[in-house]
Amino acid sequence: MYLVWTKFFLLSVVIFFRTGNSEIQHDSACDRCQIKRESNTVKMICNETECTNPQIPMNITDFIYVRTVKTNSDIDLSFLCYKNFSKLHNIDLSENDLKLIPEGCFRRFSNLQTLNISRNFHLGLQNVYNACAGLNETKIEVISANHINNVDILFPVSRNLSIFLANTSLREFHFEFNGISVIKSGVIEAFPRSVELISISGNRIHFGPVFLELRKLVNLKTLDISFQCTTMQHLRKKARVGENSHNCSMLNETEDQILDILPPNLENLISTETGSGSYCFPKLSSNHSKLKYVDISGASYFAWIGPINFAGRSNQLETLILSNNKCSRISDNFFAKLTKLKYLDISYNVLGVFFPKVEGGKVFEGLESLTTLNISGNFLEKLPSDLLKYQYKLQELVLSHNDMELWTLQIKHMKELRSIDCSFNRFVSLPVSIQADLDAIAENHDVHFFINNNKVICTCENLQFISWMIETKVKFSTHSKTCTQSDGTLVDILVANQNLKIICAKTDWTYPLVLSSFGLILSCVVGIAFYKKRWTIAYHWYLFRLRHKGYSAIDGKNDDFEFDAFLSFAEEDRKFVDKIIEELENGSDEKYHLCLHHRDFTPGVPIERNIVSAVHLSRKTIVFMSSSYLKSTWCNYELRMSLTKEGEANRKVIVMIILDNIPRKHLPLEVLQYYRKNCYVERPEKEKDMTMFFKTLKTSLKT
Repeated sequence: MYLVWTKFFLLSVVIFFRTGNSEIQHDSACDRCQIKRESNTVKMICNETECTNPQIPMNITDFIYVRTVKTNSDIDLSFLCYKNFSKLHNIDLSENDLKLIPEGCFRRFSNLQTLNISRNFHLGLQNVYNACAGLNETKIEVISANHINNVDILFPVSRNLSIFLANTSLREFHFEFNGISVIKSGVIEAFPRSVELISISGNRIHFGPVFLELRKLVNLKTLDISFQCTTMQHLRKKARVGENSHNCSMLNETEDQILDILPPNLENLISTETGSGSYCFPKLSSNHSKLKYVDISGASYFAWIGPINFAGRSNQLETLILSNNKCSRISDNFFAKLTKLKYLDISYNVLGVFFPKVEGGKVFEGLESLTTLNISGNFLEKLPSDLLKYQYKLQELVLSHNDMELWTLQIKHMKELRSIDCSFNRFVSLPVSIQADLDAIAENHDVHFFINNNKVICTCENLQFISWMIETKVKFSTHSKTCTQSDGTLVDILVANQNLKIICAKTDWTYPLVLSSFGLILSCVVGIAFYKKRWTIAYHWYLFRLRHKGYSAIDGKNDDFEFDAFLSFAEEDRKFVDKIIEELENGSDEKYHLCLHHRDFTPGVPIERNIVSAVHLSRKTIVFMSSSYLKSTWCNYELRMSLTKEGEANRKVIVMIILDNIPRKHLPLEVLQYYRKNCYVERPEKEKDMTMFFKTLKTSLKT
């Protein structure tokens, strides 16, 4: 009996180490490799040496190779290639610095479905072809080959790729960030008709006649052509200056048919930072499109003319993303035909001046199914009350990161409204009428309101709004339930409400009387003083103009450049900027005509108009980038206007001088994009380097 139990125990131990979570034994050539098995997945982890003959179970379904130490030695895949792993479904060889894949390596894996060879930066196109060879003998469905072509010589994608894949059941093909600029004729046409998703984002492709072959891919549902980093720049350089390149009435009529080259059953089109070469969003129309999701963000379409006209059965578009386009104008009928659209993102454009001019909600007329609207980051100060008069089904409204102080938008008709995000604005309170509208909507379902990072203040004048925030059914986020005291500190609205009720109750009628009397006396004193000194003031004004006879104040002229450069800087950096001014205006070799906000802006004219005029009438804009600069609202406005001019002028306008070492995570998107595409000048650390600095700066001003 004892022997029977002993044999049973030993047999159980053997079974345990051969199944479940166990580490598989391997030969002496793999002393620095670990082969771990979890269920039917094998994970092979290697350090400095490679395994030449590891003992991998033949019945595995998933294989993952992990190379923890990168060496100069090439990985030998002979332990995997041409073996009879008939049950293997998924192979992950990503991020291993692979440089060689033998041709037809995976052809014997008859049940292979997923192959990931991404982020092997020096693999190259030929080894992608080698990996695809023989896949027609498998059940391959997904191929990921991103970041594999970081080599000195870039070859065009040849027909070999599609020939190897032609008779497969491929559904997804990921070929991102490989520096590809040319796709040979016939490559797309020969792709398997089963493919449903193609992503070629992050390449350098110039779209041409070869893309007409996309019409052959009848089952393609998702196409990602984002971040073609040279396409938009190349197309816009082809437009000769003086040929109405910015005149939207001169749009090419063929752009109307651009959707007809897309696959007939395409549902999702992602084209971030990839434009058509025009500064105006073209007219798009189709009678057979099945598009439901379109992302054309970051394409620098300054004016949206359109319209987007999907007629009949083509009217299926539900999501449209047009953010980060620097747009400042939308035609009345641009969205008119998109009656099925549910999600619209037009955030981070320059629509703050445009929207107040819209009458009767015409710009959004037709968007009767819209449930989500994002217009954050648009320099909005005020919205027309009837801007969203047709959006009865709106559920989510995002107005964050703007400059709004007063709520003017009507929302009473939005019975399905569930969320409003007004964070990062300048709101002090909400009108009582809007409070009542929100209360009525909140009677039927939850309504969330985000008002954090605004200017809600703890004062007696604001006590009604603070009390409403506590009593209403509208749900405010945790960070929204605070107000700012006179000393700048934040306090919970519950505490503020209790304190204010006590303080404000002590205030009787004498306080407003004294305050009014003081204000009246002060107004009289100031008025008399101004009246007595009126001629003195007039004299000093004319003297100011005479002393600056060599300069003309900005008055809106736009026929020629009046200044060599406009200086955009924060007051905290004034000491260093003064050195630049002295050198450029009074230098021994040449003198520059500079525009300075404290000297050349026209008094009495709105700051926004002064800034636009300064940028428009100056050949260059010198930006002194620093931490203080990023904190300044007006500096950011100057930067945005300069970037807009640079885009429209099709030439370099900005000369960037870096004053601080600012962490990348603190930089806004447009500054990061500028760093990536342009050169800039750094402030010298030593005084002796200033001569070279000035020489470089002057050279930049001449180009």
